[in-house]
Amino acid sequence: MDRSAHWVALASLLGRAELRSLLRAVPDGEEAFRLVARRIPPEQRERALAAAQAGVRRVAGMGGRIVLSTDPEYPESLRRIDDPPPLLYCAGPLPLGSSPAVAVVGTRHPSSYGLQVARRMGADLASVGVTVVSGLAMGVDSAAHRGALEAGGPTVAVLGTGLDVPYPRSSERLYREIRERGLLVSEFPPGAPALPWNFPQRNRIISGLSAGVVVVEAGERSGTEWTVRWAQKQGKEVLAVPGPVTSRLSVGPHRLLLEGAPMVTCAGDVLQALGLIDVRRAGRQEPAPASGRNPPASAPAPPPEAGLARDEARVLRAVGTGSLDPDGLSEASGLPVERVLAALGLLELKGLVRRCPDGTFHRVEPAGRG
Repeated sequence: MDRSAHWVALASLLGRAELRSLLRAVPDGEEAFRLVARRIPPEQRERALAAAQAGVRRVAGMGGRIVLSTDPEYPESLRRIDDPPPLLYCAGPLPLGSSPAVAVVGTRHPSSYGLQVARRMGADLASVGVTVVSGLAMGVDSAAHRGALEAGGPTVAVLGTGLDVPYPRSSERLYREIRERGLLVSEFPPGAPALPWNFPQRNRIISGLSAGVVVVEAGERSGTEWTVRWAQKQGKEVLAVPGPVTSRLSVGPHRLLLEGAPMVTCAGDVLQALGLIDVRRAGRQEPAPASGRNPPASAPAPPPEAGLARDEARVLRAVGTGSLDPDGLSEASGLPVERVLAALGLLELKGLVRRCPDGTFHRVEPAGRG
């Protein structure tokens, strides 16, 4: 029998706190089950063990694994929260806690602005090695996951269902892609349906896995509030992306800003606010010198726009030698402000622009130019 089956059975018989204590006191699952079985009616414990064995087979059948809170793979950041899950069902090649993680969350019904910002935020964070954590919900969650995958970076989806239950159905393709390239995580047993109370509970794991939580768009009453509350309770930084003052979806982030949350408009802001600048530097790749020799001193440097996407090049030209805020850059470049913000995030990560304390951006000339 798989060593996890007894712990899975115990998870259905005991509360989380008792199971955590048992895991620490009795590392062997079979022995722990025997101890508990003395006070459980025979039929009940046999049903629990049979269901657990079936669940373990289902997880193994999808290439998954069960991670106990005492296992080395279990993230220390999650172990430190008030109510850590005693065990997690995982599927995907990405190890739990393999890199610094940031949660990107928001409404299930975002505007086009929110979708674009979430997708770009996910892509830019993942491109420098930060794991993007979210909940696979429609809207902001899915956009952040999608951006991370498009950047070829790490992403973790924390489910409010069993590991083998894609939810919502509209995210089934994304669910499969994350299973193949990232990591699916659930504390609920295989086959567990999408019950309403599962989602606030799973949100503590989203924040628990992360160094901070970025809120993109959220209305006055949004499920995002649960993640924010958990993050605050866990002592995690909550960051907010500003939105149009005329949008009801800006109410949540703007309230957080009024309460003192750091304002972020790009991945660079997030990295700075969370003290992850070293990750950003590690994500940059310096070109190796050709043939072991330095290029001639007279060799012309490529223009800064070389290799940039169209929006990035337009925004970089608009910055010029002065300093402009995103609205000014939108006017100068002829691009919508949401595309300007997305381009600025990439340019800042590439070290071509720098954000000033007054919210304006100025150009940074590469070393050796001028």
